[in-house]
Amino acid sequence: MSRPRFAATRAALLFAGIVVVSIHPAFAGDPAAKPAAATPMIKIAPAGQAASPAAATPSASSPAVAIVTPNYVDAAIRAKVSRVRSDLRSLATGIESYYVDNNCYPASDSVQTIRKASPNEPALPCFVTNCLTTPIAYLTSQFKDPFAKDGQTFAYYSRVVQVDPKTKKEGWILFSPGPNGKFDLDWKLYDPSKPQPSPEIIVQSFDPTNGVDSPGDIWRVKQ
Repeated sequence: MSRPRFAATRAALLFAGIVVVSIHPAFAGDPAAKPAAATPMIKIAPAGQAASPAAATPSASSPAVAIVTPNYVDAAIRAKVSRVRSDLRSLATGIESYYVDNNCYPASDSVQTIRKASPNEPALPCFVTNCLTTPIAYLTSQFKDPFAKDGQTFAYYSRVVQVDPKTKKEGWILFSPGPNGKFDLDWKLYDPSKPQPSPEIIVQSFDPTNGVDSPGDIWRVKQ
């Protein structure tokens, strides 16, 4: 591999978040150098992480080229966040379809199994029944929250506020604890008579720019 080509390859690896720790001279432009059969041609490590001595020493079973190890943990968390947002959109569609048929939103109850991180904290609200899947299938299944413990469903709270004797406001909020597994949103502050999302909800939002395991909940609210 010529030096210009090697430089381009190294730049591409750095752009992908991979640091090139060392490369065999034969592939750095020295035609006289020949790699041994058991010597790795390229040794790499994730960006920001130094290569350990063990990683720099090939074993008998080492492949000719070391395996590139991107940050699969962060990628998996980002995929779960995308899945949660998609599921909340689908749940919102089911909830609104239920309202069209029943002139009310599905009831919520806080005497269910969804709980905060500490067992001593009060239960969180969720759907009282599987009313979105039976007897009429507004949804094909009740979605499980990938960030909740024990495969529980998303937290859900519905509320009716009597604004005046002739006017009432109804609404709902769906929420997930997010990657850190801790519920931060105070669902009791949700008020359908106020413009949504309200500042009280926005301030407790999960923001991936703060880190994939940062505090905050992932939510969707009736607007």
